[in-house]
Amino acid sequence: MTAAVSPIVAVGDIPSDQCGSMTYWSLSGRLDHARLRAEWEARGLGVEHLPLPASPETAFRLACQAERGKHRLVRPLEDGVYAIVDEAIAGADWQAGIVARLVLGTDGQVAELHRDGGVTVRSPLGDRVQTTYEERLTQLSDDGTWFVRRVMARGSVRLRESGGFYFVPRAAVGRWSLEVEAIRAASGHTIYQIPALRSDEAVAAIVAAVLAEAEAAANDLIEDLARDDLGERALESRAAKAEKVAAKVRAYEELLGQGLGGITEKLMDLSAGLSQAALAVAAKAEENSK
Repeated sequence: MTAAVSPIVAVGDIPSDQCGSMTYWSLSGRLDHARLRAEWEARGLGVEHLPLPASPETAFRLACQAERGKHRLVRPLEDGVYAIVDEAIAGADWQAGIVARLVLGTDGQVAELHRDGGVTVRSPLGDRVQTTYEERLTQLSDDGTWFVRRVMARGSVRLRESGGFYFVPRAAVGRWSLEVEAIRAASGHTIYQIPALRSDEAVAAIVAAVLAEAEAAANDLIEDLARDDLGERALESRAAKAEKVAAKVRAYEELLGQGLGGITEKLMDLSAGLSQAALAVAAKAEENSK
């Protein structure tokens, strides 16, 4: 069974290690951080790669925003206060009024503020936001962004410039699959992994993606090399980035069995130039300190 997905030929009945796999996801609900950590550790994955759960401030903001509706707005005010605003539309007339001002206390309790300075600790609206707040505390603030970081950490490339679809190279499929298993077990998210066969179109798509990423990195580094406001450490980190991107290009050259032009040499020349610039900055700083 085969199905054409983008320029990659997806094959459902062969081992995924023949070439690599295409991956994408559909989000549903949120990850439970505690459960994700347990599933992550159970598979021997490094917990240092796990994101932190939402901060109290972020969890409270998300809990208030969960109250949004067709005629209900949520607006941030000063000092961490959120206004819950209901609007009423009657013909050409529009009216809006604040129905509650909510704040998160230092004790983690949601309270409702009044214009006269009074505080109501318990109210139906406040209790609902409190429940949502406590749920959000155990969840990540942005699952999708973390997924992108994890799949790119596996040496993947974007098959679309805007993201959304990624090619995971053969050597990384096993590790990525373990992470996907943990994510699936800790959430309602769906992550698709489609084994991909090598084909002329597949190779062309992967080459284009690798070169686009490498060229973008090289252009950024060229701009950095021309700057005169970067310190020694910043220049060294950019030199290391050039070497890292070059290593990724070489890995894809080996995977695809073909060279990708002179981009590797370009990146290594940039790395050397950035390293020399770092040495020059260090030498100047030492001279000035005398």
